[in-house]
Amino acid sequence: EWRERHAARRGYLFFGTPNQRSTAQPERDFYIYFIQPNDAPVFKDEKRTDEVFWRLVKADDDFHLTLKRYAAALDLAATSSGQDKKTYEDKAKETSNTMVQWLLQHITTAFEVTCQGVSRTVAEWAKSGQVSISLSSSKLNVRDLVNLVSSICLAPSFQNDAPDYPTFSVTITNDNRAQAAQDAIRWIRGVTKTQQATAVLDALELLDGERLSAGGSRYANFILELLRKKGSGQVLNRGELINEDHGVEYMATDRYRLEPEWVAVLLAALVFNGDLVLAIPGKKFDASMLDALAATSIDDLSRFKYIEFPKDWNTPALKLLFELVGLEPGKAILVTQGGSAADAIVAQELTPKIVEMVNRLVMAQQMLQSGLSFWGTSLYADDERSEFLARIASAKGFLESAQAFNNPGKLKNFNVETATIQGHLAALDTLKEVEAIQILVTDLNPLASYCSQAALALPSEHAWVEKMRDLQAQNIAQLKSPTKRNQPGFRQQVVQSLAQLKKEYQTIYSGLHTKARLNLNEDKRKVALLHDPRLEQLRKLATIELMHAGQLSEFQNRLIGLKTCFALTESNLQVAPVCPHCGFKPAAEPIAINAGGQINQLDQELDGLVSDW
Repeated sequence: EWRERHAARRGYLFFGTPNQRSTAQPERDFYIYFIQPNDAPVFKDEKRTDEVFWRLVKADDDFHLTLKRYAAALDLAATSSGQDKKTYEDKAKETSNTMVQWLLQHITTAFEVTCQGVSRTVAEWAKSGQVSISLSSSKLNVRDLVNLVSSICLAPSFQNDAPDYPTFSVTITNDNRAQAAQDAIRWIRGVTKTQQATAVLDALELLDGERLSAGGSRYANFILELLRKKGSGQVLNRGELINEDHGVEYMATDRYRLEPEWVAVLLAALVFNGDLVLAIPGKKFDASMLDALAATSIDDLSRFKYIEFPKDWNTPALKLLFELVGLEPGKAILVTQGGSAADAIVAQELTPKIVEMVNRLVMAQQMLQSGLSFWGTSLYADDERSEFLARIASAKGFLESAQAFNNPGKLKNFNVETATIQGHLAALDTLKEVEAIQILVTDLNPLASYCSQAALALPSEHAWVEKMRDLQAQNIAQLKSPTKRNQPGFRQQVVQSLAQLKKEYQTIYSGLHTKARLNLNEDKRKVALLHDPRLEQLRKLATIELMHAGQLSEFQNRLIGLKTCFALTESNLQVAPVCPHCGFKPAAEPIAINAGGQINQLDQELDGLVSDW
């Protein structure tokens, strides 16, 4: 591990000396040699920065004696058979375990580690790297200890090979690099934001706080600079960006030394930002295809074919898009200029406006489907309504697809024809018209509904009912005419006419109600008449079969049938067209003379009836 950068390097651990290593093995970043403790071959230490030598130099007599017993046991086991052979093999295993335990206890002082001609014990190298080690009190094993100390020794070599390599906040190994890169690409897409993915993007200088920003990454800018040098309309092939160093692929071998997985992450960020188009076998990815890019394996992305700049900004179409959702077309120009202002315009203005417009279109669609009506009459003919619905559905579908272009990078790939967007401008006019009519109808319907209920309460032949029907026909005709309904003051004119009609009804109804109902004084006369001595005489006489009892019953029914109501107020009639106290409906109760007059008439009839009987 390159401890300062938390990244693994590729190299060899070799048991023997440099002149024993096969030259057929390709070169790598480092070489760790364990030199034979006895009779080591002669070799020249070239004091290279990428070589580390481990030597056992302080083995005591106990260790040497155990080693001799181990060798003797192996030698005897090789020339023995049967039970003797097994006995010697057990002895060899026993002495081997003893040596291992000795080495574990003495590794920090018994081994001498040499790098660039400097020789120190394991403990001294660890101290120089500001690392405290203790095999007995920690989980550090021999493998980790060898890697740790060798890493301290090799740090200058790693720095020299890749001076601008990224610094990660989590440890990246050869085994987890591919997964970390895949996680980072998913983070770019916005799928999952793991700690490992954040660490990768931060190391590659692709984050500005919690926001993805490729503009500040020297690695991303290096790629863009190579692409710019290709000239207009040219592509940058993979082989021009990634080179081999002894069979291992890197970008900028002598400077960044980035593995292909990190290059894939950088390319994904640049695609997201709209800076380039990435081509792999059989497919191209631009900013509008991030879902597909995130679903592609890191292995496929690392083996990309080429990259190229996206097409130039479709400025006329962008201006029309801004106009379609009610934003100033000039803001589209600001988006093409990039920077934080462009991000803010898209995130805080364009995207919310598109969502708002889609919601308005959905509401208009629902209103048209349910039928916009006034006074029980649909304001649109079937063919006109079908045309409006088709126009609104088409615009809604277009804007729903435009929601995917939610950052400047994606908008750079907005390749819609201007004629298509212009075709949707008519839907905007339709939307405004439908919304205006809905607001107007919503305002007028309460008055219209009141008048309709009032007409049911009055006799159908009443002059007020005829007047209402005339006004109804007139208002519906005007609402159906765009010219009429869009005239200034139209709404106020209709509201005034309906309010006047309502007021006239209230006057008529109040008069009829007064005529049809007894007031307080008249109600007292009715009660008195029901208990009148004359009526009592007639009830007694009615028991004689000779008398016409039916005359008395008819008289009493007429008297009892007189209704009393003196609670109706003007505010009652503002809410409903019928008295809430007695439910009086003139259409159901024809009135010849008023109720008070009927009391006087019944009083006179009672005198006549008594006289006759």
